[in-house]
Amino acid sequence: ELAWLGARELAHYPMPAPDLPLRARIALSARYLITPEPTRGQPTFLEELARAIADPAIGLISIRARSLSPEAYRAHATAALALLRRLRPDVIALLHADPGTARDLGADGAHLSAAQLAAMTTRAG
Repeated sequence: ELAWLGARELAHYPMPAPDLPLRARIALSARYLITPEPTRGQPTFLEELARAIADPAIGLISIRARSLSPEAYRAHATAALALLRRLRPDVIALLHADPGTARDLGADGAHLSAAQLAAMTTRAG
């Protein structure tokens, strides 16, 4: 089947296993935004995020906030994802969280630390 897809759709499009590395490379954007710690409060963070994603070259965003508790991070990530989906639904969003949290919150994936990756016994899917 032939289909024209954007990066976000391509990231979730079923493909044969040999094509997965190629798909991963094609889906990468020119710019990858890693958010800073939300030190000035949620409204300011969201305003700054909205300004940053106005750049059409940004196609991949990693939402990190090491200083927040797991509960506060979930709220923070939920608000950031809602903004991303409203303003830039084409952007691929990763959470600095475990794969289950990323999946539960509707992110496109999880960014794992080396320790998290080493502790995994199965591939999250």
